[in-house]
Amino acid sequence: VPLLVLSMFLRGFRAARKSDVIHVHWPIAALAGIMLKMITGKKLVFTLYGASVYVSKYKSLITWILKKVDHVIFISSYTRSKSFIRKNPENESLITPGIDYEKYKPLEIDEITISDCFDRYGISRDSRKVMFLGRIIERKGVRYLIEAFGEVLKNSDDVELLVAGKGPEVEELKALSQSLGIEQNILFLGAVPDEDIVWLYNASDVFVLPAIIDSTGDTEGLGMVLVEAMSCEKSVIASNVGGIVDVVDDGENGFLVPEKDTAQLADRISRILNDREVSQKMGKIGRQKVIDVFNWSNIADRTEEIYRK
Repeated sequence: VPLLVLSMFLRGFRAARKSDVIHVHWPIAALAGIMLKMITGKKLVFTLYGASVYVSKYKSLITWILKKVDHVIFISSYTRSKSFIRKNPENESLITPGIDYEKYKPLEIDEITISDCFDRYGISRDSRKVMFLGRIIERKGVRYLIEAFGEVLKNSDDVELLVAGKGPEVEELKALSQSLGIEQNILFLGAVPDEDIVWLYNASDVFVLPAIIDSTGDTEGLGMVLVEAMSCEKSVIASNVGGIVDVVDDGENGFLVPEKDTAQLADRISRILNDREVSQKMGKIGRQKVIDVFNWSNIADRTEEIYRK
């Protein structure tokens, strides 16, 4: 870590001298930024991301950094609420990351149906599809999605669960699906190339992020996969933890459920699958929220306002 901080400092020094403001992301970069601020006298803006930075082993470091920077940008109300140091509210902002909503967009029906992704991934053309995308780790809560999916299948056997991503829990989750006797309806897709992700969102009927607060206290800082799915006009279902509540408006663009509550999760999945009108309405509301809140142009304007202060 010290060598990485030193490398960031050396690479940033020339640029910092010519700049009006130094803007750093993540705690390690903030350490280099503080050094640059001390030497150049420039103002320092720090963007703080996921809640992982708040677990105990990082607490003293983050506390120190927050005392040294001039302005803090939090990516969600959750990360802001977990801050150890409450500075002057004028020196804090809540600005989410954005996405390219022209890239993540609804596809025409024929763009979906003629794709070779069905064959490459072994996905049925006729089934209804529930999708998850992310690292297969504890805090993503995929095991609870699989358990809930087993309940969904008791009333609807024409449904597939698409699990896209890699991680240390994959084999354990495959064993869980086999123990529940539902492995034939679950596809573990592994790492999916970027060019296929928009297609997967569009080919699915609902996107689910069953996140939990894990054993270390970590959870979702925001949940950008939800934003991507919404931008493709998909209804979403997620746990009401962390920054997810800034993305999903319960009953509007999707549903929020308590973490680890497989019964409610199964119920909401079934409701979306069985009510196309509600699903489409939620999808349209979700895309409009992305355009209004998560577009880079607005985010850039708000960030520039901070620089000008």
